[in-house]
Amino acid sequence: MKKIIKISFFVSVLILVVMVAANTYRQMRVSDTTEEIKTEHFRVVYKGILDKEASSISFGLESRYDKLTSLFGIENLPLISVYVHPTQDDFDNVTGWRGAAGTVAGPETIHLSWPRLDNTTAIHEFVHILQLNLLINYGIDAGWSDEKIESEFSENYPRWLWESVSIYFAGERSKLGILYHMREGHRPRLKSFTRKNNKIYFVGYTIAEHIVETWGEKELIDLVRAFGDVESTLNVSEKELERGWHSFVSSRYITL
Repeated sequence: MKKIIKISFFVSVLILVVMVAANTYRQMRVSDTTEEIKTEHFRVVYKGILDKEASSISFGLESRYDKLTSLFGIENLPLISVYVHPTQDDFDNVTGWRGAAGTVAGPETIHLSWPRLDNTTAIHEFVHILQLNLLINYGIDAGWSDEKIESEFSENYPRWLWESVSIYFAGERSKLGILYHMREGHRPRLKSFTRKNNKIYFVGYTIAEHIVETWGEKELIDLVRAFGDVESTLNVSEKELERGWHSFVSSRYITL
């Protein structure tokens, strides 16, 4: 038993040493100066991370660009600026969204926190960019002023739709999260997903999934274009959509 304990301790120390050495080596290779990588559709601005790490972000975004812009029916987007912040504090201080992994600042700008970045975060935020551009185009066609477009988005565009669409197209499905937050008959209301309710990040995938499987991807995008007007887009009330979503989750996930 003592021998096993000694071996386990040695392995743990060895792993720690390797991790510290790897991190030290990485820090020696990164630059504190601001760098930039431009691709066809994105401009990635970064510091404190490796060039290849920044390149992987632009590559991931470019790999989904054509399919997503085609799905949303958006053409001729301006070059999207993607700012990658090396620390969470840096991200928090610049954006004001403390602890978040990413955010958008208008229809052309994405901010990402490198410590919390994974292979879906950038796509999630890019889908927010697409939603914003779709909503702005709707407002322009309707003859709205910039102030009217901004107020309609902030006051009337439902957060459950804003997040579920991005979560769905980024592929951020968490079966454990769904099971935990909708267990024991708990079925949240769509209107409950205010800014203070972050459970949307665990269950939002299933809202969009239900809409796509019941009505189709086009109808989901049409729902975005209609500022979340459920009745005019899906021909059901929001309450009926909610009940259908609850039933979908019960049959698809909870009974497993």
